[in-house]
Amino acid sequence: MIKKAVSGSGGTLAKRETDIILDYARQQEAVGYGADTIKRKLLKAGYDENAIDNVFVRFGLEQKIPKSDFWTKIVRLEHEVDHESHQIWDSIEHAAHNKMVLFYIGIVVVISIIGMMTLIISSMPTDCGTDKECFLAYANQCMHAKLTYSSYGTTIYFESTRQCELEETVMDLDPDEPQSVSDIFLGRSMTCAYAPDGLTDAHILSLRTDIENCQGPLKDAIYDVFLALYDQSQIRDD
Repeated sequence: MIKKAVSGSGGTLAKRETDIILDYARQQEAVGYGADTIKRKLLKAGYDENAIDNVFVRFGLEQKIPKSDFWTKIVRLEHEVDHESHQIWDSIEHAAHNKMVLFYIGIVVVISIIGMMTLIISSMPTDCGTDKECFLAYANQCMHAKLTYSSYGTTIYFESTRQCELEETVMDLDPDEPQSVSDIFLGRSMTCAYAPDGLTDAHILSLRTDIENCQGPLKDAIYDVFLALYDQSQIRDD
């Protein structure tokens, strides 16, 4: 019995009823019981309900002691479950977000690589090797192509552009050519404008064909040689 537990071995009530109720409530609260359970035990032990309520109100036990340890645990458990579920959901959302970000980054990277490869491939000229017909077919459509043409020990590199321009470069000369000639022509280039379907074999066989439409050091070198030859012919005539 509660009264025996708090009144001493002789069974005589050593404290006033208020003190007994207060002491017992605090002891039970320390153990972990809720307010409802403590009140129920006091009523079962024979204490007056009004006296119990007065003690709880007077000493603020209603605020200090939870009304029910069972429901307190349930509420606490609900809060813990809710907190854990939010953490799990946040982790899932974070992981999903990261995967989506990586997915979109991957798409952008793949598209960029494809675009760069397409640009690189499209910017590379079609190599016709030494085939004049191949080169003229592409060049007359203003397509990017290249040709290496050799004749009598002289090698000329031709490259057409999408702007209908023909770049011509002297790559090699006949070893029998004088050093002065090599110094003038070797490595020199010029760029010549032409109309679609306007190129013929003559443009490959002779650098002088439509030279008036060309610009560059090679054109200047050819003109210098022409002028020098013209001056020599004038001297002979005199």
